[in-house]
Amino acid sequence: MQRGQRAIAIGFFVSTLTLLGAALKPDGAVSSQTMPIQSASSTLPDQPFFFQPPGVQINPPGPAATSLPLAPSAGGTWTVVSSPNTSATEHNFLQNVTCMSASDCWAVGTSFAAGAVTQTLIERWDGTAWTIVSSPNAGVAQGNFLYGVTCVSTSECWAAGYYNAAGAAQTLIERWDGTSWAIVSSPNTSTTRNNFLYGVTCVSASECWAVGGHYTGSVNQTLIERWDGISWAIVNSPSTNAAEHNQFYGVTCPSALDCWAVGFYKNSLTGNNQTLMERWDGNSWALVPSPNTLSIQDNHLFAVTCVSESECWAVGDYVNSNALSRSVQTLIERWDGTSWAVIASPNASTQTDVLFGVSCRSASDCWAAGYQTTNSVSQTLIEQWDGKAWTIASSADTSATKNPVLHAVNLKSPGRARPMARVTFTSRAMRRKPNSRSRPTHFKKNMAMAARMVTSRSTTKTEICFGRHFLEDRTGMESSA
Repeated sequence: MQRGQRAIAIGFFVSTLTLLGAALKPDGAVSSQTMPIQSASSTLPDQPFFFQPPGVQINPPGPAATSLPLAPSAGGTWTVVSSPNTSATEHNFLQNVTCMSASDCWAVGTSFAAGAVTQTLIERWDGTAWTIVSSPNAGVAQGNFLYGVTCVSTSECWAAGYYNAAGAAQTLIERWDGTSWAIVSSPNTSTTRNNFLYGVTCVSASECWAVGGHYTGSVNQTLIERWDGISWAIVNSPSTNAAEHNQFYGVTCPSALDCWAVGFYKNSLTGNNQTLMERWDGNSWALVPSPNTLSIQDNHLFAVTCVSESECWAVGDYVNSNALSRSVQTLIERWDGTSWAVIASPNASTQTDVLFGVSCRSASDCWAAGYQTTNSVSQTLIEQWDGKAWTIASSADTSATKNPVLHAVNLKSPGRARPMARVTFTSRAMRRKPNSRSRPTHFKKNMAMAARMVTSRSTTKTEICFGRHFLEDRTGMESSA
C-alpha cells in the first residue's frame, strides 16, 4: 500500500461566466464562449480566459437540468479555505497548483484590474495559510498569463504560460530557485505569431516538458518545449494535418522514457474537434490513436495523468447535440498499456459537465475535477474512480450563485521518484486507537485542495477548498474525516 498524501484541485468562482473576457475561435472570431485557439490576425484577449469548449454555449438551450444523486465521496468532505487576492478591486484567477509537502504548495494564475494589464499571480501555502509571492512579468504594458506549475523539489519549481508582445502571444516560463521567481528564456516559433504554453511537468531537475500551441499563419499547430537542465528548446511534435488546428493542454510523464501530451484538433473533413494524444518514447513524439464519442461530435481533452506506463487517464468533455438540445458532457479515457478507450463517466446535469483535471494515487483511486451547470448556474464537479467505476463525489460550494469551477486535481504518493504534472503533497499518518471492537490499524490521511475564484459584482476572488478522507492501509476501507 502506498503512503498517504494530499490531492489538490484548483479553479474559481464567477457570478457571470461572460465576465471572464473574450477567447478566440480557430477562425479568429472573438467569442466569450470559446476556447482560446488564437490567430495572429485577431486581437488577443486582454483578460484571462475561462476554459470553455469551442462553439459551446455556456447555457445551452434545452430542457431544465435534473440533478443526479451524488455518490458517497469515500467518506470525504470539502471545505473552503481562505486565500489572498491582490486587491479588493482586482480580478484574481488561479489556474493550477502543485505541492512538494503538506507545508509547501504553489498555485499560479493571473490578476488584473478593470481596464488594466493582466499580471502573473503566484500564491504559496506554508502549511497554515496562503500568501501571495512576488512573481515577475514580461512587461508592465503586456498581458501575462500562467496556466501550469510543477515542482521538482522545494527549491526547483516551474510555471508556464504566455504573455502578449506587440500583438502576438509569446511563451512565458518562470522558475523558483528556493528564494524567488524569475523569468527563464523560452523559445518561440515566431516573434510575430502566437505561441502559448498551458501545461508543464518535470521528471527531474534536468528533464521538464511544457506543451501548448503556436500559430502558423493559418492554423494552430502543436508546441512542445523541453528543459535539459540548461535551457529550454522546442522539440519537434507532429500535428494531425498542416491544415488542421492542433493544440495541447496537458502533459505528464510516468518516466523519462514515457510522456503523454493531450488536447484536441479540428477535423478538416467534419469541422468537429477531436481528441489529440501524443507520446514520447525517449527519442521522439508520435501521434497515438485516441477515441471519440462520435466523429460528428466535438471532443476535447484538457488533462492527463499516469499511475504507471500501463495505466493512464485523460479527461475533458464532448458536445452532445440534436435538433432540440445541446449539452456538454464529461469525457474520460483510459490507457491500458496498449490502447486508449472511452470509460463511462457520470454527469451531474443535462446542460454542461466538464472535467479539467485528473490525478491518481493508485490504479483504484483516481479523482477528476471540473464543473457542472444547471439553470445558468455552475457548481463544482468532482468524480472518483474506485477501480471499477467513476462516481460523482460531494464537493464544496460556498454559494449557489457564484459559479465555482475547479481546474486541476492531483494525488501522488511521496515515495514515488517521479514528479507529476499537477499537485501533490503528503500529510502525516494517523493512527486509530485500538478498542474492544476493532484491532489497531494505521490510517493515512488524504487531503484535497481546490483553489477557485469568486466573482462579486465587480471583482473576481480566489478561494481554496480542502477535502479530507481517511484510508485504512490494510483493507482500503475509507471513512469520513
